[in-house]
Amino acid sequence: MRTIAFITGNAHKVMEASEILSGSGIRLRQMDLELEEPQADDVCDVAMACALRGASMLRRPVLVEDSGLFVSALGGFPGPYSS
Repeated sequence: MRTIAFITGNAHKVMEASEILSGSGIRLRQMDLELEEPQADDVCDVAMACALRGASMLRRPVLVEDSGLFVSALGGFPGPYSS
């Protein structure tokens, strides 16, 4: 079984992702690292930067999840800046 570090402080996210991956031969291990998130207009850019930084720090494969709140009436604002 392959283990991938899931960088998050949210244990519920790890449980949910583990359920999705059950039977795939992939096990997730929660790692709560304080990664500085870059300011970007796209959540994919934020997640990619954090994944690269985390993989470099841990020297192993990692999974990072990032999301935003996109309100249509506000033209997508606040988007990735919601936190």
